[in-house]
Amino acid sequence: LLSTKGRASRTVEEAADYLSVLLDMRLMSARRNPFFIGQDPVCFFFEEEPFYCYMTGTARAAKETEEVSGDNFAFFEADDGNFTIVLSDGMGSGEEACRDSEAVADMTETMLEAGLPLEMAVQLVNSAVASEGKEGNMPTLDLCSVDLYEGSCRFEPCLHDREPGCAVHAAAEAGEISAERWERYKTLLAGVREAWKNRYH
Repeated sequence: LLSTKGRASRTVEEAADYLSVLLDMRLMSARRNPFFIGQDPVCFFFEEEPFYCYMTGTARAAKETEEVSGDNFAFFEADDGNFTIVLSDGMGSGEEACRDSEAVADMTETMLEAGLPLEMAVQLVNSAVASEGKEGNMPTLDLCSVDLYEGSCRFEPCLHDREPGCAVHAAAEAGEISAERWERYKTLLAGVREAWKNRYH
């Protein structure tokens, strides 16, 4: 419980700084805290400050024949110190593809804000889009979640290719998956990538 006991108001960031010095660890105010500490005692919450920080930037490009890009994105930082990047690529091009991918990105962000795990959010969004009857024109959904405390990241869906920390890739490298099966998978993945690259030709 914190209060100013008749003195001028203080900010919760000032309290976080004082506590950081006293406890010899970087603390920050939890998001749910009020900004100011008033005269009435209130329970405030403090969290360890993440070791990593992030800076975002984006760029979108429309096809030569369109004025609008079919890609959309969202960024979301959860209370548990995970920063998630949501990317949706609308199938086709132009305004319809943009609307579809924007709906997917917004729906995903809403589910993550509600506290759903990444895997469940992806499954629910994909099910919702598929139920609209747009299977041939479904926007793609890719997520990358970065743990700001550990610096690790994971991808959803994981293609078991170059994503850091992929358990399937590690098992293949360790020989726990047969070399023949692993090569077959890589050939299939390369074929899918090539087909995707040439989807408008």
